Amino acid sequence: MSCTFCRIRIVVVLAASILFLNQRLHAKDVYVNNVAGDDHNTGQLERSASPGSGPTKSIQRALRLADAGDRIVIANTGQAYYECVTVQGDENSGSKSFPFIIEGNGAVIDGTAAVPEAEWRPVAETKTIFAFEPDRYQHQQLFLDGKPLAQDVSILSQYQLGLLKPEHWTYLHRCLILRTANDKLPRDYNLSYSAHPVGVTLYRVRHVVVRNLTVQGFQLDGVNAHDNAFDCRLEDVRLRGNGRSGLSVGGASRIELAGSTLGDNGVAQIRTEGWSTTKVIRSELLVTRSPAWSIEGGQLYVDGELKSPAFVHANSRSPLHRK
Repeated sequence: MSCTFCRIRIVVVLAASILFLNQRLHAKDVYVNNVAGDDHNTGQLERSASPGSGPTKSIQRALRLADAGDRIVIANTGQAYYECVTVQGDENSGSKSFPFIIEGNGAVIDGTAAVPEAEWRPVAETKTIFAFEPDRYQHQQLFLDGKPLAQDVSILSQYQLGLLKPEHWTYLHRCLILRTANDKLPRDYNLSYSAHPVGVTLYRVRHVVVRNLTVQGFQLDGVNAHDNAFDCRLEDVRLRGNGRSGLSVGGASRIELAGSTLGDNGVAQIRTEGWSTTKVIRSELLVTRSPAWSIEGGQLYVDGELKSPAFVHANSRSPLHRK
């Protein structure tokens, strides 16, 4: 009886080991490089050794080529990736032993676009106040040299525009209103706005790890775990300058944020809703123009402490400086 039990146990262990090794053998790296890559490539190699074998140009193309348990390796070329990334479904999921990994290597995903010079129009008879109407108008932002430009939220009507300080902006009647310095026009500034809604969307995935990545300048959220994103982890990410939040977690999603920095986001650094669970570990939530979190549902734990919707706290008031 005991020998039979031992044989059964050995068979079970061997079967589990074979499955473990099979998963490991089939997992692959898919390489991305927005300078040297091409979306016609297979992403098999970091550098092309034969036609078509090199990295893809976009992260989204690499995700389409990936299978469960794979790793997306993003090259930090010094140039931002201007795209929205959606991680979705079984092909972009992993397991506890073999998570699906997005390795950022310090790269930046950016949601901004330059404001077309011809789109600025003068307001009334003024010489220093100009308006731009973007396609996406909620939670909009204006950036100068890639950093959020100071916004005056106290201006509520066109009759108060004279109170707007030079090189500040406000939002009014679906327009971004800019006041320039006396001797300047909008074209004299390097101005950009939030042209894309969300940086990284996690939807219907399990065991995804995103690490060492900066996501900035999006209209809504840097990362949005929309629904059914289970056992996903964000490590060493920087989520900054997004119109609504750095991280939004909704539905039944379960997200862990570790060793990360969030700041300069419009409504809150972290936003939760639905029946979600968010755990924040050893991370900085910087309060500059918005609170550390907004709890509209779900549960938020910060270093093991359950937070309530009415409690707003920041563990740092230092400004978030971009590298």
